[in-house]
Amino acid sequence: MRRQLASLLVISLLGCGTPTVTEDNHGYGWAYDAQGPSGLQVRYAASMAADRRPPIEWFEGIYIDVSACVGVTTTGPLLILVDDLIGSTVLQGRYLPDTRTAVVWTDTRALHNSTTQMRLPALKHEFVHHVLYAAGVPPEIHDTHAHLAFDACSGHVAWP
Repeated sequence: MRRQLASLLVISLLGCGTPTVTEDNHGYGWAYDAQGPSGLQVRYAASMAADRRPPIEWFEGIYIDVSACVGVTTTGPLLILVDDLIGSTVLQGRYLPDTRTAVVWTDTRALHNSTTQMRLPALKHEFVHHVLYAAGVPPEIHDTHAHLAFDACSGHVAWP
């Protein structure tokens, strides 16, 4: 009987082998190309040529500015720059609070347009989500964007 209870406990703790949503980070994985002093990790989109990739210091500066604007200091997220968002044709970015991951779409067509700089419209916005979650702001505030920091600390970022 004790052995059966122990086996049942082990099975329930292991989840019967069913993968959790965070094992593969919602399909995005955990790999990154660079890490900064704040803990911010960046993975560049596959289509981004190495000579067109901003250095980690550029992303760090934006992240630190957003943190200061919100008034909360926390370890940086995993930032994944993607050619398209899994399961979305509308969003420019999304924040995955359970894995502390910001996913931002990069319009790679802009990389080939010499008259305009590429923009990451969702970068600061997703950083705001990250910092507010770290501060304990409840999910319903994130869902409705009912926090002043979304207006005060977000905005477009021109590609360097």
